[in-house]
Amino acid sequence: MIRRLFALMLIAGTSLVAQPALAADSYVFDNNHTEVQFQWTHFGFSTTSAQFRDVSGTLMFDENDVTKSSIDVTLNVQSLWTGREYFTAHLLSADFFNWLEYKTASFESTEVTKASGSDHFKVTGDLTIHGITKQTTFDVRINKVAQSPVSKAKTVGFEANTTVSRKAYGMGKYVPAVSDDVKITIRSEMNRKADVQ
Repeated sequence: MIRRLFALMLIAGTSLVAQPALAADSYVFDNNHTEVQFQWTHFGFSTTSAQFRDVSGTLMFDENDVTKSSIDVTLNVQSLWTGREYFTAHLLSADFFNWLEYKTASFESTEVTKASGSDHFKVTGDLTIHGITKQTTFDVRINKVAQSPVSKAKTVGFEANTTVSRKAYGMGKYVPAVSDDVKITIRSEMNRKADVQ
């Protein structure tokens, strides 16, 4: 009897060990509720901003341990918009983004760490702009994780911020009159891929 009980316990233990860990869910950008904005100061008089309107990528989100999550983001550089056609064309020109040669900008995370506050994280990874890749860390706040009442999809809402040097990415024209530091902000809702397919 004892031997049979031991055998059953051994089988049960083996079964538990063999169970794979729950994988992170795959999420995709909801472009109707996503904004990638960057801003800089203009001769010290004002802060000017622009945004990219075409964003793609995947968030592998582990709700039980966010530090095991990862994200990749790709921006269509030609989707840049300033609200003024001439200014948009200037930023897309060889003076700055040179979109004819560099069609995309991207970010691929390499590490997610906990920051102060239960919903704050540091997301470090490779940011590629203008064909140049540098390690960058975003400060991320997760706003909400829940089912969207509109799409009915499981949704992650977040805001991410970082500041980069234009010169580091080969776009230093007019520095220092126009600030070298550029703040990048990503605000987004991302839907669980399985719910929107």
